[in-house]
Amino acid sequence: MNELNTTPERPAIEPQRFYTRFTDTGFLHVGTFTGITLNGERRYFMWQTNAWKEIYLSGFEYYRDDDDTHFAETSRADIQQLNPGAVETEPGGGSFLDAYFGHDLDDPINQQGRRKRADEAEAHVSEADDEDEEEDDMLMTEVDAMVQHGIAVGIATIAHRGQLDKLGYDYIDHPARVAESFDWLNEPVEHCTAWLHDVIEDTDVSAADLLKAGMLPEIVTAVELMTRRADVADADYYDRIRQNPAALAVKLADITDNLADWRFRKLDYDTQVRLSNKYFHARQLLQPATDETENS
Repeated sequence: MNELNTTPERPAIEPQRFYTRFTDTGFLHVGTFTGITLNGERRYFMWQTNAWKEIYLSGFEYYRDDDDTHFAETSRADIQQLNPGAVETEPGGGSFLDAYFGHDLDDPINQQGRRKRADEAEAHVSEADDEDEEEDDMLMTEVDAMVQHGIAVGIATIAHRGQLDKLGYDYIDHPARVAESFDWLNEPVEHCTAWLHDVIEDTDVSAADLLKAGMLPEIVTAVELMTRRADVADADYYDRIRQNPAALAVKLADITDNLADWRFRKLDYDTQVRLSNKYFHARQLLQPATDETENS
């Protein structure tokens, strides 16, 4: 009779895995993700601006289960082609979760620290509410950010349905790409503004419609500022955007996407010249005003 091995087996650590997210329309790459085990905990990150930014499991699952995109595990070689440097960059260093909660989740000292910091955070939010201070993006909860993201994506997708860009691609791919420049959890105002930045100008959706749908006023304000109006001169249009940080960030990302080499080179020569001049002028007007300019 064989003796049973009573020594418990250590659970195998799940390897680091990479994932990509593509739009179902046009099949354009709009996101890169990774899952990795750090200090015994499975954690998830999104590739943003040449660095891995940590997201919660619920955020990872939201992207994974989104019916409007194609989400799949991807090889390291393909990730390296899509996002050079992502494979070599180790996730976990200096993330907002590490800074706030500490690295070792099983350390009792860190557990006490996490509870203390959570209490302090709640007290800080309460004080801000009592003083009627404007709520900062960093105080928006994960659920709030996710709800705003969901509303923005839904409105943009429906409003732009059937619209095509200059190259004949589904127009919704443009705001989707611009929105990917901003993390939905850490930069929810910019992220949602990016999704919606053309809906008032190019569709029947109004600012009132956005507010009724549940979009936050600061997001609607940024979208309104980005909306072209016949009675507003270029200088005034860009000056108003320049004074709103969210609208400014999204406008610059919008211009960058419009000038992206992969699509710009497919345009005819005259259109390339026209857009080059247009966006060169726009970037000049979006620069911070100097004392000399203000006094002139």
